[in-house]
Amino acid sequence: MSDSFTLRPYQPSQDFSALERLIKAVDQADTQLQASSSSLLEVKEIPHHAPERDRFVVMSRGEALGYGWLGGLRLERPDLWLCVHPEHRRKGYGAALLERLLKRA
Repeated sequence: MSDSFTLRPYQPSQDFSALERLIKAVDQADTQLQASSSSLLEVKEIPHHAPERDRFVVMSRGEALGYGWLGGLRLERPDLWLCVHPEHRRKGYGAALLERLLKRA
């Protein structure tokens, strides 16, 4: 990874606007993405789900570079979502998020 970054639990009050910018950038750059930015923020709740434990953000210099979360309807098989800003792909951020999400799952 070329830049220093932090991978920490999602904090809605601090991270939401940075995530909006990230999701818009991903949506614009990835023509294969079928969900709109507004529906990406909707997460189906599972029992014992807590955003502070099930969502993670990669931050660098106040900008969100990546975001991942767990959700879904089945506790035994949660859904996993992950996105990395197009300008910051292939730098290991997605791998770091995936590893953290798999540990949490």
